[in-house]
Amino acid sequence: MAQLIGYNHILSTVYHPQSNGMDERFNATFVPQLAKLHDRENNNWDGYLQSVVFAYNTGVHANTQYSSFQLQFGREPRMPTDTTSNYVF
Repeated sequence: MAQLIGYNHILSTVYHPQSNGMDERFNATFVPQLAKLHDRENNNWDGYLQSVVFAYNTGVHANTQYSSFQLQFGREPRMPTDTTSNYVF
């Protein structure tokens, strides 16, 4: 199936994250963003997780020139700053 749709399935060794470069690259982007937002005194990083994931998924990626959201849903995402009066439900 992977060959049919042009997908390259990569396996990595258990407990050896360095062997999976794509995950490590994501972590190198994601962890600093989360670290900038969390409150060090209360260690409430999980309160910012949804916002950081939303920002990552709606950001345009250099390789594809699209956001992950656009590739999955085929449309521009609705941003929290958009007003609902612009959309027809």
